[in-house]
Amino acid sequence: MYGLSSLGCRPGDAVGAILGNNTEHAVLLYAAARLGLTVAPFDENMVSKKDLEKAIAETECRVLLIGNAEDQLVGSDVAKTVRDILPQLNDEIDGTTPRVKDDRFPSLEHVMSTEYYKVSGSMLQFRHFLAYEVLARNPGSRAKKFVSEKTPLIQPVSALGQETAVTHGELSKRAAAAKASLGVTDGDKLLLESRDPVDLAVGLFLSCDTLCPLVLTDSKNADDVELYEVEGCTKRVTSFAV
Repeated sequence: MYGLSSLGCRPGDAVGAILGNNTEHAVLLYAAARLGLTVAPFDENMVSKKDLEKAIAETECRVLLIGNAEDQLVGSDVAKTVRDILPQLNDEIDGTTPRVKDDRFPSLEHVMSTEYYKVSGSMLQFRHFLAYEVLARNPGSRAKKFVSEKTPLIQPVSALGQETAVTHGELSKRAAAAKASLGVTDGDKLLLESRDPVDLAVGLFLSCDTLCPLVLTDSKNADDVELYEVEGCTKRVTSFAV
């Protein structure tokens, strides 16, 4: 949360995300819920230069967060494509937090990667902006001071453009409904089989509210039955769709 604030993100700003169904995506959603930001997850099938340029421009994101190679589709290299779009990211800049300056994307200021080892050029590393804190049971409560319940928390993006948004207020209501319907308690451990970012957000809110650990399927080919047993999960969810 504090890392995004340090980069100048303010309530209502958008953060573009090219991530898989992973911990980093959950952390980003948690921070966005607390700060009143909008996360714009790009469809993971969007790997072409044209599609990514269009998505960056349309979302007007201040920060763009991209996953490592293991999070992307086989045969794709999103990091390389982003560097082709923004060649200035290849320049090494020491001692300062580099800012993206490109007339095509006036809102974009930073590009960040979840790669653990040092990335080349002036791309930032996600792990360097993490600040650990105790999870709030209601992640969205803090943001109520800065944004309305109608402010988008998730604004999915596909090759066709921006899809239906899910608001800050709606996410809290969906999590409460899921808690009631599933009967989740602090003693449960939940396996989320969906890769949909909205499902991930609902699962995260539910996990925070009940302190129920959330297990994510991080691979399209993961054996959910084996994962359920190995992790000792007590409940599994395919989707939180309403």
